[in-house]
Amino acid sequence: MRLNSVVLLLLMILPACQEPDTAPPLSAGLGRENAEAGMGAILGQVRAATAKYHDVDAALADGFVPFSPCVSEPGEGGMGYHYAKIARVDGQVDPAAPEVLLYAPDDRGKLELVAVEFFEVVALWETLHDSPPSLGSVPFNGPMVHDGLPLHYDLHAWVWRENPAGTFAQFNPKVQCPAA
Repeated sequence: MRLNSVVLLLLMILPACQEPDTAPPLSAGLGRENAEAGMGAILGQVRAATAKYHDVDAALADGFVPFSPCVSEPGEGGMGYHYAKIARVDGQVDPAAPEVLLYAPDDRGKLELVAVEFFEVVALWETLHDSPPSLGSVPFNGPMVHDGLPLHYDLHAWVWRENPAGTFAQFNPKVQCPAA
């Protein structure tokens, strides 16, 4: 079985095997700003690799699929809509290949690329590595379970919209989801 098939199978099966939501506090990304020193080159790689996805149609053409409704948390801000490329959930952290793109509606309702999310399934990650994932010097959040996803690590990088909560915070107060 190909690795991508294994990852997809894990994403479908593991949620049923996990404990209830164990996500870290919503402000967990705030302490990460000290780790941001020296991250300019890595964040530059992320921006260069994702610049073509400012047009959501380019992301769709490249295999990203809508993965969530617009995510927000009262008092914290939003993440936006998640577009995932499941084939990239492969147990490797590559600044040039984030697993998830985050889009938020602009003032006209058009989707705007605002951030990326690096995402690794714990079961796969731990078969390949002895320590939790990081992007350069910034450790991922987790392990966590939420929203029906398998036990995973993730890290948001707000490379396309400034985030007053921090470059690596989960939520951005400048991102608002449309009223339901």
